[in-house]
Amino acid sequence: MPKAGVDAGSAAAGGDPVEMMQEADAAFARDPRTAVAGARALAACESVAGADPKNVDALRHGARAGVWLAHHATDAVRKKEYALRTLRLANSAVAAAPDRADCRYYRALAVGYLAQADSSYGPDAMKEMEADAKRAAELDPKVDRAGPWRFLGNFYRETPGPPLGPGSIRKSLQCFDKAEALFPGDPENALYHGRSLREKGDLEAARAKWRAVIAAPAVPGRTTEQAGWRAEARRELERP
Repeated sequence: MPKAGVDAGSAAAGGDPVEMMQEADAAFARDPRTAVAGARALAACESVAGADPKNVDALRHGARAGVWLAHHATDAVRKKEYALRTLRLANSAVAAAPDRADCRYYRALAVGYLAQADSSYGPDAMKEMEADAKRAAELDPKVDRAGPWRFLGNFYRETPGPPLGPGSIRKSLQCFDKAEALFPGDPENALYHGRSLREKGDLEAARAKWRAVIAAPAVPGRTTEQAGWRAEARRELERP
């Protein structure tokens, strides 16, 4: 897997770093969030981190914007581009702040999106994703509304089981139970929990999760994402 961090010469500094970070955070906080706003936040953070490679806020906030962009990218080329940019930031963030849960979590996500876009990264990626997500869960399981546990729940459902990989529906469901215990009723956790319940064969429980996703109250700051979760839940309910 690529391990490069932020190169001080890779992004030109422009303007006051404090003002640039304020602008980046304001762009990312827009609700509904757009790809243009996310890209603006990522570029600003890259610029600040390029001038100061140990600026942890620039690194982690840039990684946060990058994983959002990679998730919402509609083609493999763009997904890989954002994943690589995010991974550079996240590697530097973990190096500068190894005990920050969000830095580990964003790196796990970046590696995951890179593996989605380019299957040649798969075998090495599994170990790296699992290790970072587990460490993030140890450090602060509440990051991104139980993001580390949600990540691991999806990871164990989607990866092959032994001897090829660590996949396990039992482990997946355990992770989602932990996520939902921390954030009861969270629609994103419920959406993916439902998929693992379906894989287990418990279709009625899965359908109950997806109906809850559709009925869930608004999640502050997540208008764009929540529309997507509801659409995915509806598609799941329409499946035979």
